[in-house]
Amino acid sequence: MRSPSSRALTIAATATLTALTGGAALLGYLAWNPRAPRLKRGRIRIACVGDSNTYGAGVATDRRSRHAYPAQLQDLLGERYQVLNYGLSGRTLLDSGNWPYSCERFDHLSRNVGARAIVLMLGTNDAKPCNWDPERFERELTARIDAYRALPSAPTVLLATPPAAYEPNPYDIDADVVTRQVVPTVRRVAEATSTPLVDVHTVTSVPELKPKDGIHPNAAGLGAIAAAVRGCLVAAGAVAKD
Repeated sequence: MRSPSSRALTIAATATLTALTGGAALLGYLAWNPRAPRLKRGRIRIACVGDSNTYGAGVATDRRSRHAYPAQLQDLLGERYQVLNYGLSGRTLLDSGNWPYSCERFDHLSRNVGARAIVLMLGTNDAKPCNWDPERFERELTARIDAYRALPSAPTVLLATPPAAYEPNPYDIDADVVTRQVVPTVRRVAEATSTPLVDVHTVTSVPELKPKDGIHPNAAGLGAIAAAVRGCLVAAGAVAKD
């Protein structure tokens, strides 16, 4: 067994090595496994559930706290509310997908914060050829909405279409599947379940908002998403107009 002094030297050396060489690795890890938002007392909570487009992957990591769409939505709503970013890069709605959101701690947290509203925006990663299953996607999306509505806080659920996607992109996401299959399915489920729809796909389809990597909106695109979500929250009566 190592002595306490030996263990202390090892910890110190590890910390130094991490500081010198591990900063980028840590940032990379946090991009895929972000820390959970800290809850604030006395705030009306809005939970934003989604993938990298909710997380804010289209902006630099050090700017995400200002420019991710939930952060910009927070600015629009003000201090009476707390907008919680439960976005996780790479995750799928489909339980059969290569990285299901339902297996994550954020899924549990988003259901148990007493949210007044939940904004659900998943589907981009489901459009990968290895994942896409249209019948299952429609069924599981409907089931998720039902599960949210059954929560004790009885939240207002908003369903958002994925942002516009383009090819080529480095993520193996089929942009045609996003446009021609995922988005129509989300719209159909919203209508069938009487769920307010945030048409993010249309909002982000303008040429000036085309993402550099084909998938992730930049700060301006994320701002457009935040504005669309706020408008839908107001229309649904989940937040005050002013």
